[in-house]
Amino acid sequence: MSHILRLLARVAVDLDQIGDPWALVGGLAVGARARPRFTQDIDLAVAVDSDHSAERVVAALRKRDYELDTLLEQEQRGRIGTVRMLPPGAATNSLLVDLLFAACGVEVEIAAAAERMRLARDLDLPVARTGHLVAMKLLSHDQQRRPADLDDLRVLVEACDARELERARTAVRAIVERGFHRGRDLEGDLDAWIQRRTAAP
Repeated sequence: MSHILRLLARVAVDLDQIGDPWALVGGLAVGARARPRFTQDIDLAVAVDSDHSAERVVAALRKRDYELDTLLEQEQRGRIGTVRMLPPGAATNSLLVDLLFAACGVEVEIAAAAERMRLARDLDLPVARTGHLVAMKLLSHDQQRRPADLDDLRVLVEACDARELERARTAVRAIVERGFHRGRDLEGDLDAWIQRRTAAP
């Protein structure tokens, strides 16, 4: 098992003990759902109903020797969006754990719909559904800073069946309705990616 997966296994045990629903998202989830790729981050959507609950999760992890690195606010909604932590046993800033509490507005749905998958021997954990990963990538992609995002979107959309495309559409509508869309036309972007897939030879 690789170093990042060993750390992920530790984080999974800790979050399960804390008790709030969660799901693997980000690059590792893209790798599990569509195409393996290199990543140095562990991204997790955690289902909480308030900033107070998010702070409780962070405090519980700090008691387990995680170090707080960065707290990012979701400015449009005034919520704790993402908390970045350094896990026990990780070299300084070599591998970070990003806890998404209110970064996209559908973390609760992501965690509720997650499917347990085997990423390695003795490592089974909840992984976000492909449609939810598409919705998250549509919201967060940055072609200049993270060109790999476009490749992720392409392989994720290609991996979607009709049910997952509908899941993606439901998620982007919820993101917009809840005010987490950052001014982006997420549904229009989703339509464009679906048309691109349909037009591909």
